[in-house]
Amino acid sequence: LWTKSFELNGQNPYKIRDVKVTNGGQVLINGYYYKGEDLLNPFLLAFDPATKKTKLHTIQSDEKTAHVGYRLTLLRDNTPLIAGLYAQKKDVGYKVFKLNSADLEMQEVISRPFEQPYGKMIFEGAYRPEFFSVKEIIETKNKTIVIDIEGGATQSGSHVSQSYTSPVYLSAITVDGKQHWHTILQKYQVQPLGSDLLGHSIFS
Repeated sequence: LWTKSFELNGQNPYKIRDVKVTNGGQVLINGYYYKGEDLLNPFLLAFDPATKKTKLHTIQSDEKTAHVGYRLTLLRDNTPLIAGLYAQKKDVGYKVFKLNSADLEMQEVISRPFEQPYGKMIFEGAYRPEFFSVKEIIETKNKTIVIDIEGGATQSGSHVSQSYTSPVYLSAITVDGKQHWHTILQKYQVQPLGSDLLGHSIFS
C-alpha cells in the first residue's frame, strides 16, 4: 500500500520496542537510542499516512536525569499512551504521556515518584534504574489505566549465571492523571542458567 523511511535524530544506534497502528491508520513507533551498554533517549515516532505528517518526539535524558523503560499502548478509545521511568539522583518514579491523534503532539498525563520502599530498592544491591522498565500497560473496563513496572538483573559467576527479578510496582491512574491506587507485589524470583522461567503477566 505504501512505504516510508524515517529520519531519526542523533548519531547513535537505536532499538524499537513497540509498533502500533491506530484504527485511523496512524503508525506509532516507540524505541530508544543507546551507546554501548548505556541507554540514552527514548523516542516516539508518529506518522499519519492520510496527511503525510510525521512527528518525532524525544524524551530527553541529560547528566542529571535518565529516562528508561518506555512502552507504548493504545487505549480502548484508540488514544496512544506511552509510559516509562525517570531517575534523578535518588528521586525515581514514572511518567505517562498521551498523543493527540489530531496534531500528533504529546502531552504529559502524570509524573509521580515511587512510594517507598520501591524507590529506595531501585538503587540497592545489583539493581540500577536502567534495569527497570514498564512491562505492560492495560486499561480496565472502568477506564482505569494500570501500569506494571519491574526490574531485573543478571549476575555471572565462573560456572553459572543467575537472573533476578525485583518486586512489581503497580499504579492505577485515570486518563487525566489522577492516581487511584498503587501497590507493591513482593514477587522475587531467582533462576540459574538463564531467565526463561522468570516473569509475570497482567491482564483484565
